Amino acid sequence: MLQTEKYKTIELVTRYPLGVIYRVIPADLEDKDEEKIQERNLVKVFEPPVTLPEELYQDLFATLEEESLALHAILSERILPVLSVEKLPHSIIITMEYPDYPTLAHFVQQHAPLSLILVFSLVEQIRLIFAKFFELGIHRFQVEPDIILIKPKERHILYPDTGLINLAKYPELLRMGYLDGKPQFLPPELLRGGDLSAASEVYVFGVFTYYLFTGALPYADLPMTAAAALSIHEPLPPINRYKDVREKNLNTLIARATRKNPEERISSPLEFLRALRKICSPGGV
Repeated sequence: MLQTEKYKTIELVTRYPLGVIYRVIPADLEDKDEEKIQERNLVKVFEPPVTLPEELYQDLFATLEEESLALHAILSERILPVLSVEKLPHSIIITMEYPDYPTLAHFVQQHAPLSLILVFSLVEQIRLIFAKFFELGIHRFQVEPDIILIKPKERHILYPDTGLINLAKYPELLRMGYLDGKPQFLPPELLRGGDLSAASEVYVFGVFTYYLFTGALPYADLPMTAAAALSIHEPLPPINRYKDVREKNLNTLIARATRKNPEERISSPLEFLRALRKICSPGGV
């Protein structure tokens, strides 16, 4: 639970079954020149179910601290640093830096339609970030457009690690129904309690590509459980952004990347990126 006196402002960002995410301005922050980027924090109150065994809760806390340090050590330019991890009875509070850049959602809406080359660049940046995660044995599939930041001039993504559940280590939490992110980005095999593979990563990049082209996620107006159920069974609707010859190829690629059976998908992230690069290159078809 947040100590409200510690903050000038508290803005609710989103709620998940495992916690709540806020944007805050610390109360002790000195006033700055308005032309400068104002420092904010992103706070996640991580609230595992009270029925969670104490040993698992303690293990979660230790893992969060360890993974946060490891991630920042290898991704300091692209991942927002964690300032503190505080353990309370039945909850964990993670505070990270959150500079006043636009969110990816805002950027996509303001600049729609994104150029093909920019779409490829943003997907490639997320793939490189996830590749570093997987090098450390961390599996998280959170791609939150409302939370991810982007530097407008450089078009560089800044990734806040708000997922915090290592699905490779704690798959039982997801199987218990405790989603920790938007279910539209979670591979159907994970929602069904199945095993992860390289094709699971491909699914995430396929949905992310779809979002960049359309500016919307399917089932966004439905409750999380309903969106999860539909994500298991329903294919993504076709994009309608581009009216040239590439639209058919984009739809085909996204459909291949997001098939519900992982054995029928594009087999690896690199294969997906190669195909996307071909489509997004000038003159690509």
